[in-house]
Amino acid sequence: LVHNDSNVKIVVHLEKKERTHITIKDNGKGIEKKEVDKIFDRYFRGTNTGTLHKGSGLGMAIAKDIIQKHDGEIVINSTVGKGTSINIKL
Repeated sequence: LVHNDSNVKIVVHLEKKERTHITIKDNGKGIEKKEVDKIFDRYFRGTNTGTLHKGSGLGMAIAKDIIQKHDGEIVINSTVGKGTSINIKL
C-alpha cells in the first residue's frame, strides 16, 4: 500500500489445497527484475519505493524467514507498469 498510488487495487486470495496458498496481487507500478532478485536481501530498499515511506529494508527478508521456518515458500513476480504478485505456500 505504501509504495503505490491510492488507486491501486490489491487482491488477496486464500486457497487450501495440499498446502495453504496465499496470493497477493496488485496492479501497481511493479518492480524491476534486477530488484525482484534482491527483494529478500536484508537492508535492500528498491529504487521505486518513494521518499514518503522510510523503511529499513528488512520487511521482506523477515517475511521470508518466517515463511521458511514454517516449511513454506514465497515467490514474487512483477512487471514494471503492470503490478506485482506474491505467492506464498505454507
